[in-house]
Order: sequence, then structure tokens, then C-alpha cells
Amino acid sequence: MAVGQGEFTHQKRPRSRGTVALLVLVAVGLTSGSWVITGPGDVRGELGQSVTVECQYGQEYRDNRKRWSKGDDYWSSSTVVSTDDPQRGRTSMTDNKIQRLVSVTIDNLEKSDEGLYWCMIESKRDSLLESPPISLKVSEGSRGITGPKEVRGELGQSVTVECPYGREYIDNRKRWRKGYFYQLSSTVVSTDHPRVGRTSMTDNKTERIVSVTIDNLEKSDEGFYWCEINILFNIAERTSFSFKVSDGSQTSRPDMVTTTLATIYKRALTTLPQNAPTTEAASSTESLGSILPNRDIVLNVRRVWGVLRWVLFGVLLLFPLSISCVTTFKRKKTAETLEMGSAVVEGGEEQRR
Repeated sequence: MAVGQGEFTHQKRPRSRGTVALLVLVAVGLTSGSWVITGPGDVRGELGQSVTVECQYGQEYRDNRKRWSKGDDYWSSSTVVSTDDPQRGRTSMTDNKIQRLVSVTIDNLEKSDEGLYWCMIESKRDSLLESPPISLKVSEGSRGITGPKEVRGELGQSVTVECPYGREYIDNRKRWRKGYFYQLSSTVVSTDHPRVGRTSMTDNKTERIVSVTIDNLEKSDEGFYWCEINILFNIAERTSFSFKVSDGSQTSRPDMVTTTLATIYKRALTTLPQNAPTTEAASSTESLGSILPNRDIVLNVRRVWGVLRWVLFGVLLLFPLSISCVTTFKRKKTAETLEMGSAVVEGGEEQRR
């Protein structure tokens, strides 16, 4: 109708309804024909990681050549890969003709990969049919270290916990600690000592994930754990979570019987559900979780303790200094008293003379 109204404003005599309908159909046909291949509008990735972009096309273009081009405008863009040349450097292309889906993957993302991209199809009339522009943004990724909030396992089974970290900490020492309060926790394993008893640690520097596995789970493995990255002396980045071990007698769904429970930042932080307990042992496990302090309370206690320990450190540091000052002051006063006494005695002797 927009075309028809435009025509009406420039013509003294309005066109017939049939003419207006024809113009609308032509406009719709041109518009729909220009997007025979579609793709996402915005794509985001992280430095050093991989990203895959998928573009859907029509049934009639299954056997046509497809291109992946980069540039601000599709007519001036340059071809990166195509179905004839599907691999160039870090970029690769696949064409699934059954699902009519062309996929492009860029590995080991760099900042220079940012920009506008186009999925294109070469038609039989030597013309290019392009998708809407696809904007790729590359971020620096997550910083610090993250991990799950809660992990569950079964007696006698194994469990693996994964903690992703920022690329700035690739070469730093990682530690796995156990203890409800961080200051009172103890190191179980580290990248320097990756295996102790049933617990082992691996550090995947490519994906920036530190993984800890506990084999043959026991009830004593329950508790509060910390994934930690050592930065400088006693300064560290860390994240904490609780770990519970059940006896496996309660009714569980198939998706709960898993030896690996890894909930990480890049794969969406999730908390595995737990069905209602059906045995007395399971009830005791639930009651154990109910008597633990609230997580917010624990964090507040840790903050208060962090302040108090520096206050105590200052007191211990100032105590010997204050003792030294008091001793020096007393010695000085004693010396002054002796001098005054000597002066009085000398004055008395002079008067007697």
C-alpha cells in the first residue's frame, strides 16, 4: 500500500485497484526474493574461542555455490571461504544439503575477526543472493574464576568439577581447597601436586578450565570446596561451592545418574535437581544441608573476619613497639630523677660550705 499511496501523491488521476494490487505484489516479490538465504543478525564470541554461524537457504538452492564474505557492503565484500574452497586458515565452511544449512566456523577468535559478514548464494544467472548483514563481535571473555554453586555425587562413584578461568591466569598456580571458611581451609590438590589419594587435578590451558576429579566417593568427601587461582603471595581469585554425597538408594532419574557433574560459566551455571528422599539415609542428607548456615551469612562472616585479622595483625605489630616506647620512657624518667637528686645533693653540700 505504501507504493500505491506514493503513486497517488504524484498522479492527478488515481490508478485502478488492479494496478495498485499488481505494484504491491511486485514489491513483496522483490523484497522476499532478496532474502533467499537468512542468518543471525548479531553473533558474539570470545578471544581464543570458536564461533559457528549458520545460514538457512531455500530448497531450490541446494546445489548452488555458497560463499562467506566479509565487508561493509555485500557488493564490495571479499570472499573468505566457499563450498568450492571450504577451508582457509582459521575459517571453515560446511553445507548440509538435507537441512539446507550452511555453517561457518571461525577458530581461535581474534579481535581482527570483528566486522560485517554475508552468507551468499550464486544463482544460475551469475548473480549473487545475499543474506542480511551478520555482525560479529569479539570480547575478551570471562575474568577471574567461576564454578558451580552445588555439586552432588553418589557413594562409590566418581565426580568431576570444572572451573573456567580468564585467559590472564593461564600460567598461574591453581589450587583445590576444602573447608567451610576459606582462612581455615586446606589445600587438597594443586597444579604443582595434581594427585593426592583419590583426588586429581588437570589444567586445560587451551579451554582455560581447571578440572578436579574425586574417585570412589565417600561420605567424608562432603563439605565446602574452593577453586582458587594464586595471583601474588596470599592474594588469590577464588569461587566456592558445596558438595553432597548420597548413598544412591533414593529414586533418581536417568539424567541424575551421571559420573561427571560439571556446571561452568561458559556452559551455563546450573544446579542439578534432587527428588524427594525415600529412605532414612536420604532424609539425613537433606537434614545435613538444612543445618548449614546460609551462604550470604557465610560470606558476611568471611568479610568480617577479613577485616578483623588485619586489626589483630596491627595490634600484634604495635604491641612490642608500645612496650619498647614505655620502657624507653621509664628509663628516661628514672635518669631525670637521678639527675635531679644529684643536683639537690650537690646544692646542699655547697650551702654547708
